[in-house]
Formats: sequence, structure tokens, C-alpha cells
Amino acid sequence: MDNDVMLDMINNPDNYSKEEIFDAFLNMTEQYLDEAISNMNYEREIIEDLGEEKGNEEIERIASSDPELEDLETSLFEEEDAVKRIYSRLDYLSGGGYGLDIGGNER
Repeated sequence: MDNDVMLDMINNPDNYSKEEIFDAFLNMTEQYLDEAISNMNYEREIIEDLGEEKGNEEIERIASSDPELEDLETSLFEEEDAVKRIYSRLDYLSGGGYGLDIGGNER
């Protein structure tokens, strides 16, 4: 799903039919599951290469290696608005060199 469409759906849900929103939900669920499967395979390989204890330590080191991520997790814990939490994650990803062009997502 195009990031602009996703953001527009979040900001203007009344402009979309239930079917369009459901299709977007299915699309995002597929993307999430694909990423979860990839991450599981990466973790499995790291543990296989390094052994369980050292592999888990390396996974934890990698997962917590960005100081900005710690700030993000703190802000997400305190934020009650789900849309703001999504925007925070998108902001993190777009600044993380992942090539996401999410445009103006001020809230």
C-alpha cells in the first residue's frame, strides 16, 4: 500500500468505504506478517551461528543499538493516541534510512 494512501486513510477515514479500509487492513497485516517472518529467520540464523546464549545477546544488542529507539519507546509508552504512536513509528523509520517517503505527518 502506498504510504500517502495509508496516511490519508488515517487522517480522513470518512473518505473511504468499509471495503477499502478492510482491504488496507489486510494489506498492512500481510506486510506485518512478512516482516515478522523475515525477522524470525534472521534471529534463527544468528542463534544457529552463535549459539543460543550469544545469539540472543547479539539480537538484543542489535535491537537496542540506536539511542533514538530508546527515546521512541519511552514516548510511545506515554502516548495514549494510537494515531500519534503510528506517526512516531513512521517518523523513526523514515529517518532510519529505510527509504520511506511519508511526507508531512504533523499531528
